[in-house]
Amino acid sequence: PFSIQLEPELERRLDRLAADTGRTKADTLRELVARGLDDADDLRAADAVMQRVQSGQEVVHSLEDVERRLGMAR
Repeated sequence: PFSIQLEPELERRLDRLAADTGRTKADTLRELVARGLDDADDLRAADAVMQRVQSGQEVVHSLEDVERRLGMAR
């Protein structure tokens, strides 16, 4: 088991969200945590790519270059 102490305002917001969606607070929290972890993973991956771009380790192409290479140039 895992427990968490929320600030009163967060608790009210969670109560409202759970009520509005017809789900339990526990189910609502599970979904929010899963989404938050997915977002954190995406952000870390994006940061890693940005670091490679800034250090010159990642090749970057302009939209115009990609369109030209694909025969989609205007």
